[in-house]
Amino acid sequence: PEEFVIGGVCGELVDSRPDAVAAAVARIIGDEGLRSSLSSGARRLVEERYGPARARAVLLQQLQETFPASAERARGIRGDHAEAVLSA
Repeated sequence: PEEFVIGGVCGELVDSRPDAVAAAVARIIGDEGLRSSLSSGARRLVEERYGPARARAVLLQQLQETFPASAERARGIRGDHAEAVLSA
């Protein structure tokens, strides 16, 4: 699906016809530079969307939205320690 594959960045978006899929696979198999580029792009996409840094950022945001008073109090008492602990 398009939400998982960005055409030309981490894969190829093609029509579901067998000949179109076969042509895309043949193009990728036959082009080492394209394979390398798509592979690197896929890894970057997964790291950006699902890696530890993103997970920490989402968790911190959710905690701050869920417990805004606690987040402000923790910041006032311990400076940025709470954020540093969550983002470590």
